[in-house]
Amino acid sequence: MSEIDSKTPETEVKSKPRFKRINFRKLRNILLIILLVMTSAGASSYVTVLMIKYGPNSSLATINQTYNVTDSDNVVDIVKQVSKSVVNISTKTTTYGWWGQPQIAEGAGTGIIIRSDGYILTNNHVINGADKITITTNQEITLSATVVTTDSSKDLAVLKVSPSSPLTAVKIGNSDNVQVGEEVIAVGNVLGQFTDSVTKGIVSGLGRPIVASGSNLYGDLEQLSDLIQTDAAINSGNSGGPLVNMSGEVIGVNTAVSGNGQNIGFAVPINHATDLTKSLK
Repeated sequence: MSEIDSKTPETEVKSKPRFKRINFRKLRNILLIILLVMTSAGASSYVTVLMIKYGPNSSLATINQTYNVTDSDNVVDIVKQVSKSVVNISTKTTTYGWWGQPQIAEGAGTGIIIRSDGYILTNNHVINGADKITITTNQEITLSATVVTTDSSKDLAVLKVSPSSPLTAVKIGNSDNVQVGEEVIAVGNVLGQFTDSVTKGIVSGLGRPIVASGSNLYGDLEQLSDLIQTDAAINSGNSGGPLVNMSGEVIGVNTAVSGNGQNIGFAVPINHATDLTKSLK
């Protein structure tokens, strides 16, 4: 599969208006995060983490732990099968700078083919506000995508493409059966460049609540609950990608990573997508 370079050089600001225009949304998010940090020790069980959509201003949490995934035939077979159902997502979004001038921001994430006729599951924050969404399949087929439905409270979205031939849909597991300690595999479009990147780890915890923010405070703060915690390495660009059990079934959708510690990633349980997918035509 070809690599996708989602890095966008920052637009040079040449205009110099007399009065500086305040970005109240960004200022609000900065103040909210400061408040969360000050109060989280004694007043909240939520962990503040970072959404992992990749864009030109994304920050990357360094994770030192590595796994050798080539020493298990089972893992290799799982990856070969699951990768057929994983797509890269590229977005273009019109944003406005401090002076009010329009800029085109590019981002990247990952998606999961859930139906062969072109339905794709991903994170809501990957495509939220995007003017243009493009997906690239494992077979290097590029298609335009439209948003079918979203659920921001669960950070999930369903996209639709129109393939010329059936796509390979992933096997869906039951996240209610997930147990702490079981092995899992994460697949995604790391940094928007390294497609089909694979990491392996275990389920570290269940039912985790978090407060998530976009990279560099440009996104809205979101409270998410009942998440799967994993130590499988998850980085920018992995958003929307599958967390898979050792039966090759998707049990979660990778969504966030903690920048305050190593090997702390979070995924939305796949059962949370039921309400979104059951109404698809």
